[in-house]
Amino acid sequence: MKILLTTDTFYPMINGVVISTDNLYKELKAMGHDVRILTLSEDGKERIYGDIYYLKSMNLKIYPGAKIKKPFNTEIGEKILGWSPDIIHSQTEFSTMINAKHISRKLKIPHVHTYHTMYEDYINYILNGRIITPKTIELATRLLLNSLDRIIAPTEKVKNTLVNYNVKSHINIIPTGIDLRKFQNGITAEERNELLKKHKLNPTDKVILYLGRIAEEKIYMKS
Repeated sequence: MKILLTTDTFYPMINGVVISTDNLYKELKAMGHDVRILTLSEDGKERIYGDIYYLKSMNLKIYPGAKIKKPFNTEIGEKILGWSPDIIHSQTEFSTMINAKHISRKLKIPHVHTYHTMYEDYINYILNGRIITPKTIELATRLLLNSLDRIIAPTEKVKNTLVNYNVKSHINIIPTGIDLRKFQNGITAEERNELLKKHKLNPTDKVILYLGRIAEEKIYMKS
């Protein structure tokens, strides 16, 4: 199967959507599918790097790392249409989703979407909480998602939120996958002791580990 993934964020940016998209790409490839990714470039330049199609974009100052695409390039658009994917799976709700909808209509192929981000949790960090309200997010989400063939919600909470937004597209709960191979190598007692020493901890100390991106909206405890 030929599968097109679309996302506004991809490497070299690092965040949860990037990792999730990359894991999905690798696993689908391992299953024998032909997979390509349509995303936005970090440097504003358009290029094709292997299976990755980078569109021209410009930075938005509403949130760190946010970008918006420049007009859809005919050459890249024609290459994707010529490749003729069987299905599109979008990962973000803005710039590249517009491209995904266009390609889906043009080729008459299914468009599946994973709703990764709970935008209401970010209101205070977008334009300092001005203009964008929970109602704005509800309306925009409903308008964007109701025309799609299938929605994937990573959790029950996300599905319930979308149902409360009155999203009518069918919603499936599929948890975001984790590459467990990265966690299979344990550490020796000596390495553990070195870590305790490095961080000035005693063997009996209780340790809370935060594993994730360091960003203001994560509300992690600052020491």
